[in-house]
Amino acid sequence: MAGSKLKNAPRGTRPNSRGRPRASGESSEDIREDILQAAATLFSTKGVSGTRIAHIAEAVGLKSPSVYYHFSDIDEIVHHLIEFVVNDSMVFATSIAADSGSPRERLGELLEYHLSRLISSNYDLWFIASESGLPKSLSPHLTKNANRWRKAVSSLVNEGIKAGDFQKIDQDLALGMITGMIWGALSLKHQKKSVAPSEVVSVCISALT
Repeated sequence: MAGSKLKNAPRGTRPNSRGRPRASGESSEDIREDILQAAATLFSTKGVSGTRIAHIAEAVGLKSPSVYYHFSDIDEIVHHLIEFVVNDSMVFATSIAADSGSPRERLGELLEYHLSRLISSNYDLWFIASESGLPKSLSPHLTKNANRWRKAVSSLVNEGIKAGDFQKIDQDLALGMITGMIWGALSLKHQKKSVAPSEVVSVCISALT
């Protein structure tokens, strides 16, 4: 599998800092990262609707006003976490669409990039797959980017079918299978079990051929 784009692909960055450092000298950026990590874990165990700012503050060792200093509310925290999931992966999906290589190779690179990003992150993002009560105020561009990523995957599957790389399969079925594999890997991470992105990708590609 070609790896040049995967190796040089952009990595996710922490949200921009806007708060003050702790007395211990820990930077505002680090505090925001701690809040996001704690929030993701709580969302994935208690659900978004069952998590309060006070719960997040307690998990990080802060007072609630300190969390509010960095994030206006629960919705903003959820926005940041979901943006982490879709932003760079969407950019990579767009770039790889025009790359050389077979549809099979490019789909494999795209899925491995996406999975590696999810699995290697410090966030427990299982809540995105399991939580039906995500805030309705999610920014439209987040949904738009997620749809663009799904469209990129479907396009590569369709291209692979035409090229003879993949068997003839309904694109919605293929996308559902791939999404299910990704959520399965995310579930294993949530359970603190070892997950190898390359193995998941291999299963996905094998299922299409």
